[in-house]
Amino acid sequence: MDQAFYERTGKRLDRACLWAAAAFPVALALGNVFFEASVAATGIFWLARAAVRQENPVGGLRGNPLVLPWLCFCAAILLSLAVNGPGSKGWAHDVASVRFLLFGLAILDLSRREPVERYMVAGLAAGICTAAANTALAYAVGHDIFFRPLSRYTGKLQDADRIVGIVAYGAPMFFAWALADSSLSAKRRAGVMVVALIAMANLFQIGARTPMIASFAGTVFVVLLLMARMKKAAWGLAVLALFGAGAVAAASAKHLWHLFSFYDRIYIWRVSAGMFYEHPILGVGVGSFREAYAHMAASGAIEPFVSPAGRVYAAAEQTHSHNLYLMLLSSTGLLGFLSFFWLFFAAAFVARKKTGGFRAGFMAIPAVMLTAGIAGENLYYSTYLSLVSFLFALMGAQSGRDAVAQPAYTPTKGLSDG
Repeated sequence: MDQAFYERTGKRLDRACLWAAAAFPVALALGNVFFEASVAATGIFWLARAAVRQENPVGGLRGNPLVLPWLCFCAAILLSLAVNGPGSKGWAHDVASVRFLLFGLAILDLSRREPVERYMVAGLAAGICTAAANTALAYAVGHDIFFRPLSRYTGKLQDADRIVGIVAYGAPMFFAWALADSSLSAKRRAGVMVVALIAMANLFQIGARTPMIASFAGTVFVVLLLMARMKKAAWGLAVLALFGAGAVAAASAKHLWHLFSFYDRIYIWRVSAGMFYEHPILGVGVGSFREAYAHMAASGAIEPFVSPAGRVYAAAEQTHSHNLYLMLLSSTGLLGFLSFFWLFFAAAFVARKKTGGFRAGFMAIPAVMLTAGIAGENLYYSTYLSLVSFLFALMGAQSGRDAVAQPAYTPTKGLSDG
């Protein structure tokens, strides 16, 4: 086989990898099978391309600032597993988290050759619209396209649990793009704003408090940053006032003022902190969290929390810490905590340098993630870990800037003689 064959095949596999990665938000909106297939396909096409071209798949990533912290974060999970054992979920649960590392590395490497960011942002918009269409269909006829009932879209669990992450990040991202990108025509700006409003509407109908607060925080951060950059305080204050009024109205409509779940989480946070104090370096393990929590809660070492109304909160079982920071510390210790935030700040630093066009929306991601982490998603749950991997890879993509500098491929002698 000649060199042209390997060039064509490598290019086709790159495109397949690109489409698989870009389709992730749509797949996440559709269901677990779909998003797992998207994650797996991205990694498989990337490795297949490396095999065809006989290249080290990680070789071109040495200069990317996200790679080393991402490898360290994955190593923290596996080291914690090796030290603590698998727990009730088995060894495969923690080991399988490597697939999200592979997913992220594939996107970062592909971004050196293809316009990954553009496709991924388009995919995020498509994911938001897909989630909204399925939700609207469920309201209209009582079930979505897969005959899942409306109840799966109106609470914090099941399908809504997957969708809420897409729309919570997507709303401020597209809002920031619409405000900051001066190159947009009026028609395109309106289209981008419509996507942001669709995301906000879907977020409101789900009614999950923490994602709503996090998305609002991301929007406020974006507006304040744009005010500082553009020296236009009047419109910024007007937007903040509008969003503030909307936030108050949403909180009232969804009865978000009650603190019952917050009181429950105070006890969970105390137990999680106790787990970290006993295992400060590598934590208790991701798959072992449930058993370690139950043991700590039953030990009596942590006193129940008593609310101002006199109600006692002492959850005997829990699957995660309901706090990003404590989940990192309790499950993978200081090693997991430090490596994750090394990765977080590396991604934020790269995104900070890319502010043109749709990339203006990237500045909302850190604000949403840090706020949601106060009482939000389980980082180690596959749905959220895959979304975080997608967002980190989007922020850290290299925009094809190294494509011109890459040397032409020269096949090995054995293959060239085929």
